[in-house]
Amino acid sequence: LNQLESGRSVVIGLQSTGEAGTQAALEEIKSKFILEQNKKAQDVDDLTLPKIISTASAIMAGFVRNHFPVAPLPPDPIKVPPIPPQGFANDHDRMVHQQMKMIAEEQKLLPPPEAIPGLVLKRQKLLDAIENIDLPPCPLDNLIDKLGGVDNVAEMTGRSGRIIRSRSKSSFNFVRRISMPKENKYALSMPPSQEDSDRLNIVEKKKFMDGRKRVAIISDAASTGISLHSASKSTACERRRVHYTIELPWAADKAIQQLGRTHRSGQVTAPVYKMVVTDLGGERRFAAAVAKRMASLGALTKGDRRAASGSDLSEFDIDSRFGRRSLKRLLDCMVPEPPYIPSKGSKAVLDLYLLSSDNDSLKTQGERDRQLHALKKAKASLEAIGLDISSDTRKNNSVKVFLNRIAALTVAEQNLVFGLFTSTMDDIIAEAKATGEYEASVEQVRATSIELSTTPQIIAHDKSNTGAPTKLMTFNVDRGVSCADICKIVYDIISQFSRENQVEVQTSVALSGFYVSKRLIMGRTLILFAKRKVHLTPDDELDTANRIDYDPRGLMVLTRPNTGTNPCEMSTNDLWNKYRLLASVNDLKTLIEGKANIDYATFSSLVQEKYSTCFSLWHQTYNVSNTFHDQIGIAPRWSKLAMVTGSVLHCLPALQKSVSMMMKQADRSLKIMRVEISSDSQQYVGMKFPVDDRALCALITILHNMKNSYSVEGVVDELPSDIQHKSISWITTEPTTMKSFFKPKNAELNRKSSSSCTQVGSKLKRMESKASPAKRKKSTITSFFQKL
Repeated sequence: LNQLESGRSVVIGLQSTGEAGTQAALEEIKSKFILEQNKKAQDVDDLTLPKIISTASAIMAGFVRNHFPVAPLPPDPIKVPPIPPQGFANDHDRMVHQQMKMIAEEQKLLPPPEAIPGLVLKRQKLLDAIENIDLPPCPLDNLIDKLGGVDNVAEMTGRSGRIIRSRSKSSFNFVRRISMPKENKYALSMPPSQEDSDRLNIVEKKKFMDGRKRVAIISDAASTGISLHSASKSTACERRRVHYTIELPWAADKAIQQLGRTHRSGQVTAPVYKMVVTDLGGERRFAAAVAKRMASLGALTKGDRRAASGSDLSEFDIDSRFGRRSLKRLLDCMVPEPPYIPSKGSKAVLDLYLLSSDNDSLKTQGERDRQLHALKKAKASLEAIGLDISSDTRKNNSVKVFLNRIAALTVAEQNLVFGLFTSTMDDIIAEAKATGEYEASVEQVRATSIELSTTPQIIAHDKSNTGAPTKLMTFNVDRGVSCADICKIVYDIISQFSRENQVEVQTSVALSGFYVSKRLIMGRTLILFAKRKVHLTPDDELDTANRIDYDPRGLMVLTRPNTGTNPCEMSTNDLWNKYRLLASVNDLKTLIEGKANIDYATFSSLVQEKYSTCFSLWHQTYNVSNTFHDQIGIAPRWSKLAMVTGSVLHCLPALQKSVSMMMKQADRSLKIMRVEISSDSQQYVGMKFPVDDRALCALITILHNMKNSYSVEGVVDELPSDIQHKSISWITTEPTTMKSFFKPKNAELNRKSSSSCTQVGSKLKRMESKASPAKRKKSTITSFFQKL
């Protein structure tokens, strides 16, 4: 209504009209009217309804009426074996087969089992309860009624009838959109003689385009062949279209087809699209199905240069590898007893569920107990819908099955389970973005130092448009962390603990600090610094009464002197199995306690003095790894990174062909990267390219071949040739029409010959009339053959 008041026209798109449910409900009302009034059956058009029929109520009643068992099941039919191809072996087998055939035929003629009165009564109670539920009316009829009736709403659907408000405004009537010739009906949209639904939709469309109707409702039946855009030649071209999609289809092509009704060439203003989707988890399956297909189309969601400032359906694409990974993590957290929190944002989801709960006993319990109750409720809900929680029997679980089955839960349970799933997926995507795995993000190259290796090499020019160069840039990336850098990191952690007057508590999670490997790796002892990923308060650390923990696996963020901070965390159990603690942050904190004005340089000197073994081992690893190649047991600090910058779009096919021959799977993918030079903080954005001479040679060769194919020097102008008579006749001949095609080819010649024959015949008649009757002789058979 606000859009209409602002002078815009509204288009509402849906898929189903609910006509089948409406017809079933009308037939039920008609049957009840016959039983109550004891009158002769009348047509549904003559029924007076107090309100708009609820299709949801009709669907529920039909389900109960058809599937609620009120009688015992009939006996299983006797299966008569087929006659053997070689016939029966003896008369006994033939008689047995005939008897079985006769019994099967008699069984078919038996009446169905009688209904049990008790079950019939229970079914009727369910039907009465459904009738008393205040379910929403038919959405299409309700929208038409709320938006001004049929005088203001143009309905372009395939249904044959609708329920509209009567002239008295106090009741409703069922009116056929394509009127019957027997009598006049209410609010007809077209003359009674026109009974074609397509023509009716065209008439309604013309009224909408002329501005006589401000609202248009289209269904799947009217999503093709109709233009509802603000055309420049239409009467209401100044009214911008606001397209609401209140029901998403299963297929993306149908959604795009319907959206294209209001976005066409020749429009004065572009439409405004609004997708109406509730936050109910069960409804996300429709958006997920459309988003998954639209993600493969690319340009429809994020290929347009203006799409970055708008919204798209990518957030609904949960049936992906990240969605499957999120579902696995959620189910893994539900396996133990009691279950634990699967993500960082799970606490907000649990609190929201507890606020909507009407369990008064939870208000007196502690926060952990209430969260444990919500987690157990989520686990019970997943088991109730048939999802296999155990990891041994979880092969058949998928995101599609998960989305389909949560629709059977209550609204509160749906929001709880789906909220835990989406919060877990947010963590999964955040981790994927940090590692560059997430395709929709630009990978930020993070390192201690990044410098240009060589001068950028120009490999091509975009001659078709601006002539901008395409450059290949190579960078030297240093991932190492020196002793001074790691001491600064440790100093910041200790300073935070000192300000908060805290220390790390020894629990089931490993302490932050320096660790060394328990066994020699290629004759070397490895060293690293591990930091707790989640920092909890001492009260939370000591509260181990239950397993609801913010970090149940005890994840540790690792920093090594040669490779820097690793984006993949290590669990506490793996850390304890492979490494032993050399110096914890609590031990390092004692170095600055009671001392004022201690900076990180002084702290570095204290660490070198007190923990000389740790300091020297870190410094040795940092210096030995100062190379581009692997050392014995140590990965190199330095690596090379190549990137294609500048005008890249014109040579994208060449880039794809050149990297397709690479052996490593990681080198075959083209990712967008952002690199910041450490010396001058200048940033470069481009497409990752493998550092390999073979790939570079292949790229230059392919670009050279493309240049030769597009070069104008190879084009030869043809000499003018003789004019073809066939072309002249084709140009000078009038085009064939339907009338000339079916016209006789010799029509003109026949007319000319007939006119000349007529003239000759009339002249002969005049001559014969002048001749005397005696001279004219009759021709006989004898005289005819005598002339021969």
